[in-house]
Amino acid sequence: MAEEKILIVDDEDTIRTFCRRALERKKYFVDTAGNGRIALEKLKEKWFNLILTDLRMPELDGLTLLRQVKKFYPLAEVVIVTAYGDIESAVEAMKEGAFDYVLKPFEIDKLYSVVEHALEKQRLAQEVKELRELKALYETAQVAIALRPAKDILYTILKNACEVLGGDAGSIMLYDEKNKTLSVEVGIGLDKQAYEEIVKVGERVSGWVIAHREPILLINGLKNDSRFKDLKSRLDIKSALSVPLLYREEVIGVVNLNTLKERFFTENELKLLIIFADVAAVTIENMRAYQALEKANLELQQLDKLKSEFVATASHELRTPLMNFRTALDILSKEKDIFLASQQSSDKRENRIFEILHKNTQRMEELVTQILDFTRIEAGLFKIVLKEFSLPELINETVESFSLLAEKKSINLKVEITQDVGKIDADRERIHQVMSNLLSNAIKFTPYGGKVEIRAVRKDGTTTPKRIIIPEIEVSVKDTGVGIPAQEKEKIFDRFYRVDTSLTRETGGFGLGLTISRHIVEAHHGKIWVDSPPPGESKGSRFCFTLPCTFG
Repeated sequence: MAEEKILIVDDEDTIRTFCRRALERKKYFVDTAGNGRIALEKLKEKWFNLILTDLRMPELDGLTLLRQVKKFYPLAEVVIVTAYGDIESAVEAMKEGAFDYVLKPFEIDKLYSVVEHALEKQRLAQEVKELRELKALYETAQVAIALRPAKDILYTILKNACEVLGGDAGSIMLYDEKNKTLSVEVGIGLDKQAYEEIVKVGERVSGWVIAHREPILLINGLKNDSRFKDLKSRLDIKSALSVPLLYREEVIGVVNLNTLKERFFTENELKLLIIFADVAAVTIENMRAYQALEKANLELQQLDKLKSEFVATASHELRTPLMNFRTALDILSKEKDIFLASQQSSDKRENRIFEILHKNTQRMEELVTQILDFTRIEAGLFKIVLKEFSLPELINETVESFSLLAEKKSINLKVEITQDVGKIDADRERIHQVMSNLLSNAIKFTPYGGKVEIRAVRKDGTTTPKRIIIPEIEVSVKDTGVGIPAQEKEKIFDRFYRVDTSLTRETGGFGLGLTISRHIVEAHHGKIWVDSPPPGESKGSRFCFTLPCTFG
């Protein structure tokens, strides 16, 4: 059993000393105060099971002290010590909540008897309170394992904590690791503004609790605590508890309780809130795990849907050029005699037909190449062959190959390569594949009369573990097209993913080009990303990738 604490309050030093020595012999922890005011200050700092107080004292008398104790510490017992002439006042004190009274002068056995009975009552009251607390904790645990909306569960935990600990208001705040901030997730007795406030780590009481990972008990607001003396204190808060929510040493948030009435929290109630906080932390982590599982399951469902769409798209994309082949060949066969009869007409029609055949053959090869590359990537068989070549030369060749396509849409192609961009050690064919994919997409999604800019610059690159800075080349393809919605940018490099179904069906493709491009760039220890819109622009996209520069 924990050591029981007794506070002796009397303005006579001899009475205080006598009672202290007598009760310390019984192994009680005993402290003393010369009047009621000093006693209240001590009570704010420490919990006492029993207060033994005189009635008549300067500054703050025993009856007033009794009322304050019963208001702020209702579980603490009070025994009145008084002279015979004050017996009527002693009886009045019992009506106010005192356990008993002892008349001066008193025998030591009488003192022991009254003290023991008072503490026995206090123990029983404490046990009843703890049983109520255990019941509330059990109910909280039952709620925590129920499959209910997250906020409902957290609100129930907070509500139980307020009811058991006597809190008039409270909140559970969750921690944002990325921004190092706290915000209210659920609250009781809060104004609307509290839900909108963002608290940084280290700021205010809840931020301090997170920064130090320590629970805290505050009495009479913040003015008596040196750690928060510079903070503005809410006058309506009489006492406060704040406990960090920790799960496996990781910060999750903080739970706060306040009393707005004339009552103070105790150290025991702080310990109990720590238990509530542990339950809340486990609940929050379980909910996050469940949500992550649901998200993963949803992503698997979406992936399965994308695969089904991929099969359908693949069938359509492969069938369309084949049908064009057949149609063109049928025309050649049926109109063979007509071609021979009119050489001029034959030349025009033959050129058109062979243009169709060539275009669709090239398209078929691209689609088949994408499928083969993707299957190699999935199987871990995709390889690159490093060889020295001129990057400016490759860029200009690639741009030249798309010049006719750009001219058909009156798109202006602009190339800018700084002089310090030269040879690199990379897989020329694969880098050409990346450039072709980015240029093809840029022209496809840029409207008539638009502009596509290709730029290559040399930059300081990443630092290796040996502190060697490897320079890199950054290549960018910027267009004035429709752009990419913000919510789509992180998914744009995912396999099978296509931003706008209607537009991508119009332009064709499997949605593998950017996935393959990312794999090629990353295989070269580079990075690829998209800015949409580009910095300083209101529309369009800019795809960038970097390659280590190992040659001048």
